[in-house]
Amino acid sequence: MRLLISAMIFTAAGFGYMQYKTAPAGEDGITGLFADDEILVDPEIVSETLAEAGDEVVAVSGPQVQDFSEIFRFDLTPNHVMNKWQQVSASLRHLDLQGYRVPLVTGIDDTDLAGSLTYYFDTRQRLRRITFVGTTGNPLRLTHFMTQQYGFRRVVNQDPRRESYAGGPKLGGYYSITPMELIDRDESHANFSIDLRIDI
Repeated sequence: MRLLISAMIFTAAGFGYMQYKTAPAGEDGITGLFADDEILVDPEIVSETLAEAGDEVVAVSGPQVQDFSEIFRFDLTPNHVMNKWQQVSASLRHLDLQGYRVPLVTGIDDTDLAGSLTYYFDTRQRLRRITFVGTTGNPLRLTHFMTQQYGFRRVVNQDPRRESYAGGPKLGGYYSITPMELIDRDESHANFSIDLRIDI
């Protein structure tokens, strides 16, 4: 099991910023910012940034995630979650659901995720809900996964900064992307906050 860098490393202050701009119509809002001009992250620069962060760098144990379908899936059991992650918070309850929360850092690319992932099981140990709250540098990969894998569709909301999606006819839930006040190329892993919930 490899060591993963916790979400705390992505909140360190940077040295410059790129202002967020609303994408023109037809470019899918926030995700349209990355469709043609994806920000690339040099591994050496990432290593230097982590080294300079000092005591803000915290290592946590977690599974290696190659594809989002490995974590956003409904065939998991509580035992699978507890065996896959070294640190699991099992004290969460919502109505008749039991939650198991784990730390998640999927990698160092700007399309990777960092935050907390929670699986909610019913009294028969069947997975009924998955939530993720965290950050990413580029939401395009997650948006593509949610629209293609789970049929989420763009919906209108009252916040012009937030891009929102809702579950399809067979699934409940929501998915929202909100840019930080400053989008910083030096802190490209934390430019957008993600709030995701999938219900089955």
